[in-house]
Amino acid sequence: MVALNNEKNRFGHEEILLKKIICIFFSVIASIVFWSHPALAKENNIINAYNPFTDSLQQISVNTQKINNLKTKAAELKLLYQQAFKKYEQLKDRLKNLYAEFKILQNQPNKIAYLKKEIKDLDNKIKKINSKSVIFKSQNKTTTRALYRMAKTFYNDKNYNKAIKYFNAFMRKYKNKTNKLYSHALLYKSESYYIIKSYDKGIVNFNKFILDYPKSKFIPEAILKEGLCFLDIGDKSDGRYLLEKLIKDYPKSVEDRPARMYLNKTKQ
Repeated sequence: MVALNNEKNRFGHEEILLKKIICIFFSVIASIVFWSHPALAKENNIINAYNPFTDSLQQISVNTQKINNLKTKAAELKLLYQQAFKKYEQLKDRLKNLYAEFKILQNQPNKIAYLKKEIKDLDNKIKKINSKSVIFKSQNKTTTRALYRMAKTFYNDKNYNKAIKYFNAFMRKYKNKTNKLYSHALLYKSESYYIIKSYDKGIVNFNKFILDYPKSKFIPEAILKEGLCFLDIGDKSDGRYLLEKLIKDYPKSVEDRPARMYLNKTKQ
């Protein structure tokens, strides 16, 4: 009997609870209809004030918007992470390659020394080019005759290397090769090469003088000096040929006697 009464009480409570749930459900439906009806739009604020679910629905809407924003941010962060990771992988590969190259160089000290020497040589070449450029610029500002006078002064002072440099500068700038000044510069330059024992260059320049100025009164001197240059480098055949040519073609020249003397020495 007691169990039966308990069962009835339980069903009574459930019935009351069900009625409350039904009331709440219809209250929500009524509120939705009430809000959506145009004629009752002006009364919304009053109804909202008395509707217990209004705040909850608004909060759900706000939370939904926040969740959507967070999803968008998460997608952006994911993309940034992927890009950063890709960059990291590229840098890691580059570092790996550099480390491998470094290990190779460590095991090749000779190569490092060679590269250092090559860098030093290139640096020296650049400095030489710059110095030549400075000289060339300064020479351009000087008149041609002034260059010749400077070269001749250095020649008279027996500073033959400087004389050659200024004779070359003069000859680059002074284009009139038929003028005696140009031929004299070439002869003095040839003589300077002979004096400083640069015999190969002396041969080239004396020969150029002989070919370019065949009627010059200095031809016997040029032939003699070119022949002596050949003898000094050990070429007796060409040296003897030039001395014999000088004796044959210019027997009355001042250079005839020394030519015969040097020719006799080659026979000993």
